[in-house]
Amino acid sequence: MSTASVAVWGEFRARAVAVKRARSLPVWFLVVTLTIAAAGVVSWTTRPPVSMAVQEQSGQLIIRWTPGGSGRLEIRDGDFRAQVDIAPRLSALTYSRRTNDVSLTLIARGRRNSARFLSRAADAEQLAEDLSTLEIQARAARIQTESSLWRIAEMQRTANRLLAQIKPRDAETRAIANPPPRRRAAMTWWR
Repeated sequence: MSTASVAVWGEFRARAVAVKRARSLPVWFLVVTLTIAAAGVVSWTTRPPVSMAVQEQSGQLIIRWTPGGSGRLEIRDGDFRAQVDIAPRLSALTYSRRTNDVSLTLIARGRRNSARFLSRAADAEQLAEDLSTLEIQARAARIQTESSLWRIAEMQRTANRLLAQIKPRDAETRAIANPPPRRRAAMTWWR
């Protein structure tokens, strides 16, 4: 073999080893990646499910769920939207509904659970009547409070007037009861 052919053979062999090493690196990378992914799937499937229950009581919704992690509760009540952050120890929430159709979505521990509360129209009408009755009672209480405040202010003004009349008389009474000591004329030594 000539030196030129030995040099070409050496280059070919060096390239073949480099290609072989380059191909073996992705195989190990692929094995490690698949192992991590499998562990993630196993941990995902072994998480306990997030359960949620919704119950109505006196026009309010009592929402309960399994505690154990922080999360978020999304509430859609007609045009009203709210998000409530959930502490790990919290397991229930009371919500005063505004419409007959309330959608709830609980997102906790990487899981989603949704519920929808639909109320009968008769219940909503009763709630509307109760609300108007309470508003009337609140207005009456406000009027009574304002009247009481006006009466208290009037009584305070009367008390102030009476005190103003008593103070000068009190000063006169004290002057009569306790007259100031008389001044004796200065005595001289020869008298």
